[in-house]
Amino acid sequence: MRFGRSKPKPARLGYFAPAPNAELLAALYSGLRDFGWIEGQNLAIDQRYLRGQPKTYDEIAAELVRLNPDDIVVVGTPPALALMRKTAADPLRTGLVASLSPRVGCACIVIATSSRTAPISGASQRRGSAPRHHCP
Repeated sequence: MRFGRSKPKPARLGYFAPAPNAELLAALYSGLRDFGWIEGQNLAIDQRYLRGQPKTYDEIAAELVRLNPDDIVVVGTPPALALMRKTAADPLRTGLVASLSPRVGCACIVIATSSRTAPISGASQRRGSAPRHHCP
């Protein structure tokens, strides 16, 4: 019998958007790589989109939350509002963002949903604290 270190469980990231966007996904993957997160090695990404689905934003948000990701990247106001209804995260109440209305240059919100000790974003922020809002 061989005893060795078990491989750590990969971090799990949820990605929720109205439709696939190759440029945003490429930027996300590039940024994650900058922090050492590689899909298939130490990261699993669950992508969910409304386009082509007979489901509502709320149904997709509930499905994604049930997967229990460590963080969720949200693109757009309707997915963000649906996730706010399905989680305790509220970037408006925390003062992290002034509005969820669309604006130029504001692409996504990352919502911390678990107590994983190493945030996927690489930020020094403690888990369970306010969502991290990233705008260029």
